[in-house]
Amino acid sequence: MRASPEEFKNGIDCPAPLQIGPIKWKVGECFGGSGNNDKLRQLKKELAQAGLDDPKKLAENEYWLKRYGRKRWYPKYINQSGAKNQQGLLRGLAAWSGYDPLNEERGKTWIEADYGKPLVEGKKDYRLPGLLTKEQMQIELDSGKLPKPGFWIGEKGFEKSQWAQGYRYRMRASPEEFKNGIDCPAPLQIGPIKWKVGECFGGSGNNDKLRQLKKELAQAGLDDPKKLAENEYWLKRYGRKRWYPKYINQSGAKNQQGLLRGLAAWSGYDPLNEERGKTWIEADYGKPLVEGKKDYRLPGLLTKEQMQIELDSGKLPKPGA
Repeated sequence: MRASPEEFKNGIDCPAPLQIGPIKWKVGECFGGSGNNDKLRQLKKELAQAGLDDPKKLAENEYWLKRYGRKRWYPKYINQSGAKNQQGLLRGLAAWSGYDPLNEERGKTWIEADYGKPLVEGKKDYRLPGLLTKEQMQIELDSGKLPKPGFWIGEKGFEKSQWAQGYRYRMRASPEEFKNGIDCPAPLQIGPIKWKVGECFGGSGNNDKLRQLKKELAQAGLDDPKKLAENEYWLKRYGRKRWYPKYINQSGAKNQQGLLRGLAAWSGYDPLNEERGKTWIEADYGKPLVEGKKDYRLPGLLTKEQMQIELDSGKLPKPGA
């Protein structure tokens, strides 16, 4: 990635040297280099125009389209760096990402290369269901105009969407929850500065909205007709079910406080009620997975009645049973 002596002498696609008296120093090479020059740009254009021209790969693509609904092979990726007359060491996000929907940098601080984008063009018809359509992709490819709203929001947009629905993203409290101290540790305040020191030790996705969702999932149980029918077959043939309700995570009971708690909070088992309701609050979402396995036991172990005693209120089973 170093300019030839001829290019350096004429200042072609390379930074000017630092001259101190008769001495010229290639100071730009201390910060990096580039293999881009007119010859490499011409090669990139030729590769982009050639596209995918291997007969075997083209034939395999036809087979994959029929069988899987997508291609296996696509044209080579053409590096988009090195547009002619591009100047400046530090450029904006558009030059880094190639995405400038509002044309804030394109043609001003950043010149987009004209080699072509065969890899992107080749994937225009391939999309995930519910995401970009062919027409929406074309809007971006044509001139960088803003696409139609509502089909892609990015990570920050998804975060705002989760907050609007009442859920958390990345197990972090929303600004509203943090402001009111809802299900999150209080910030460390030093003068006017507030620091979310609690996030250094972890986070939680639990809030009122997620608790409500857990309850709904627990109440729904196993409701797939095919799985219910298969369970009947398995009970007759093997003596047990194949499918059980989903496990509902039991963390996040309302008003639970404290960082370090006892074994009951960790295991969910507190037969003497030493911690339940004191240092540990048990969630009330329901336990459909445990409930669904009440009748399934190994011979010689807990009876159905003994299991029911434990499930009801955590009391010890009858002695000698």
